[in-house]
Amino acid sequence: MAAHYRFQRAGARRARERKRARGTSDYVFARDRFFAARKFKDISDLNAQATTWCLEEASLRGCPEDRDRSVRAVFAEERPHLLPLPDNPFPTEERVADAIARKTPYLRFDLNDYSIPHTHVGRQVEILARSSAVRVVEGHETIADHPRSFDRAQQIEDPSMSRRWRRQTRRTCASCARSVASCRPRFQRTVKLAAERGVHLGVLTRGLLQLLDTTAPTPLRGRSTPRSARTPRTWAPFVTSSMPNGRCAVSSRRSPSRCRTIHACTSPCGRTTYAITNN
Repeated sequence: MAAHYRFQRAGARRARERKRARGTSDYVFARDRFFAARKFKDISDLNAQATTWCLEEASLRGCPEDRDRSVRAVFAEERPHLLPLPDNPFPTEERVADAIARKTPYLRFDLNDYSIPHTHVGRQVEILARSSAVRVVEGHETIADHPRSFDRAQQIEDPSMSRRWRRQTRRTCASCARSVASCRPRFQRTVKLAAERGVHLGVLTRGLLQLLDTTAPTPLRGRSTPRSARTPRTWAPFVTSSMPNGRCAVSSRRSPSRCRTIHACTSPCGRTTYAITNN
């Protein structure tokens, strides 16, 4: 800041109490004459009142080196000998350089959530926050701009971003459902049996989608058969047969009531899918 506005800091040295007291007296003057019993609506209103106070009341007090003259008169005399201020103000924005939205298109900043485009989920962006606004940038591009909130647990979002995210979510869900239905003709019966037996449908769908990601639809449809159609005591009603060029490992674990077999199938790309069956 000193380099930007071209001034030099003059800190008080050790055992120089007179210079230290001068800086303390300026602080006490501002605290007692400006902040005491002052009311303001927001940060912008406080800054406007501070500017007016500095140009009027504070500038009329006596100069520390010459009590017979005011600060305003001394500043007007010295101003022609001072360097001009830079055209661009000093950047006072708060920066978060490594912000990442993990799963949902929202970034947490100062106890609030701010929306970003859903296409930037999982990508590193930068948050620039001022007293009135919060910007999210990627490189030199601004991807989101929101008014800043000083509340807690608020969700500040752009309606257009939310609509695009919901539209993309519905499109993705429909695409996943069509992929599973096309590769598993008996998927509806499998889901029905799973719901009757209390299986978590989200885990079931995720397992099937993992199989689709690592196996071509035709081999999966031709080689796999729902274990629920063959084994009446199946806990997880989805197949984990051997994949093309993959290995299937089978291990068992016994419990006091019954024995369950854990089928682990590893694909060539390294993904593993598990199914648990009751023996």
